[in-house]
Amino acid sequence: MAKPSTAHHTWKFFRSGGLDQVRLETSDDLLALAELDQKLWVALSCPVKGLELDEKTLALVDTDADGHIRAPELIAAVQWAATRLKDPGDLLRGSDLLPLASISDSAPEGRELAASARKILAALGRPDATLISVDDAADLAVQASISQVALLGAATAGALDVLKAVRPKIDDYFARCRLAAFDPRSIEALNRSDADYSLIASKELKGTAEEVAGFPLARIGAGLSLPLSQDVNPAWAAALTAFRDRVAIPILGGSRIELAESEWTKIQSAFEPYETWIVKRTAADIERLARYHRDLRALLHNFVNFADFYSRTHWAIFQAGSLYLDARRCDLCLRADGPNPLAAMSKACIAYCQCTRSGCAPMIIAACFTQGDSDYLFPGRHGIFYDRKGQDWDAVITSLADNPIAIREAVFSPYKKFVRLIEDQVAKRAAAADAASGATVFNAAATATGPGAPAPAASKKLDIGTVAALGIAAGAIGTFFTTLAAYATHVLSGGAWMIVAALVGVLLVISGPSVLIAWLKLRQRTLGPILDANGWAINGRVKINLPLGEALTHRAVLPPGSQRLIEDPYEDKAAKRRRRQLTALFILAIVAIGAWSLRHTGVFTWLRAHLGF
Repeated sequence: MAKPSTAHHTWKFFRSGGLDQVRLETSDDLLALAELDQKLWVALSCPVKGLELDEKTLALVDTDADGHIRAPELIAAVQWAATRLKDPGDLLRGSDLLPLASISDSAPEGRELAASARKILAALGRPDATLISVDDAADLAVQASISQVALLGAATAGALDVLKAVRPKIDDYFARCRLAAFDPRSIEALNRSDADYSLIASKELKGTAEEVAGFPLARIGAGLSLPLSQDVNPAWAAALTAFRDRVAIPILGGSRIELAESEWTKIQSAFEPYETWIVKRTAADIERLARYHRDLRALLHNFVNFADFYSRTHWAIFQAGSLYLDARRCDLCLRADGPNPLAAMSKACIAYCQCTRSGCAPMIIAACFTQGDSDYLFPGRHGIFYDRKGQDWDAVITSLADNPIAIREAVFSPYKKFVRLIEDQVAKRAAAADAASGATVFNAAATATGPGAPAPAASKKLDIGTVAALGIAAGAIGTFFTTLAAYATHVLSGGAWMIVAALVGVLLVISGPSVLIAWLKLRQRTLGPILDANGWAINGRVKINLPLGEALTHRAVLPPGSQRLIEDPYEDKAAKRRRRQLTALFILAIVAIGAWSLRHTGVFTWLRAHLGF
């Protein structure tokens, strides 16, 4: 666990979505990451699976292989890569290609990786390449068991270093001997001319005989073996002695005072599996560095901070794609195992959708609707989901976590509920009437056509109490409408202020509670519980306010410059006229009710006394 920051590094923060987040911009920021107090991290853990980031990279960061990445593991990954790069700030660029020149040559780890990268590129037929990709390294990153290839046990690595030191000169020696066997006239030239010896003889020779290091290892002749102790080039005597003792004798046996070309070929063949294993082993490290060079930027900006989520140019790694449904595009879509009560605590409207595509395993997404309304969001509705690769999936809503989407929706919600209630009651009464009339017709037909059919049941007589009750109800209804008409007349005769006050009062009485509840929930709308339900440990309060919600859900808008013909040839004009008339009557009734409410609650008297109407 990281300790609270007491170091000298000066951190910079940015504010987005009401949340202070640390900026990661320089090498110093990355090198000091372990000192940053984890209370300032946006996330403390994330799952390895279900994210839009290469799972192999995430598995490398997840060193304990428990399926989750935590802050110490991410810090360790950054430190591992930083020691192998000249500029650790390269990790913040997120490039797919790793330049060989960016690998550090100041530490043994870096030098070994750079050499291995060049070998990998040479093995892939690109010896002059200066960039290496994850795929390049992965092609040779198949591991082998060292017990199968370490022919000299623990001494194998040292023996290989000795072999590499003399390999070019031994190859040169036997190549010259083959040329001498081809044409004896070349022997004198192959052994260097007298002029070459005269040139160095005129100088003061050093004890190390560096002047003859470029000369052949020994005297060149057709079919000769290479002497390993006597009669050898003095510049290479010590290296050949080490080769004889640590390579030739352990591999070939015997005292070994010379080496035939066939024996040299045998030695190289014996070391070939081990050298191949070395390349593959270091290729795994190169692949790891290339993956970190490509992917750590995204992981850091979706873990330490949520810069990608609040950015207009990047996708967060937990965003799975876009859902098109109900004339909207939802960009806040996450992969999920199914509905989760914890996600509903986010106060967001979440549609869980089953997505299917031919040739692919089905998946479930949680799509957050953050703009518009939920009138036509219900199980069974179909849409199209586009994943991050651009592939389209058939999507169908299976369940809904119903929460307010916008204030506008809350304003009209009570009226919509009232209309739906009336529609339901009318439908029920119509169904009951239809059933009753059907039964009557059936009984009449049975009486007229069926022999011995029972006589229709005698209708029940209305008793005096029922008649009285109906009379009272009718009187009450009449009184209500009389009072309603009287107050409507009073409001209309009171001037513009009274009408405005009445309308405001009606809106407050009817829409006020719904708007207040929606406002409170929208203020609490946050991404944290949704990600927590997916296996994250979110530390910061990642709010989804109204502006961010508008950026995450896009409504259908006509393109700029479009021409729109508003005349609909199939419009029901009579129905439109009736709707207008009903709307006018409804508004009149609402105004009258508002006026009545204001007068009887004393609000009207207060307004009249203070506002002068």
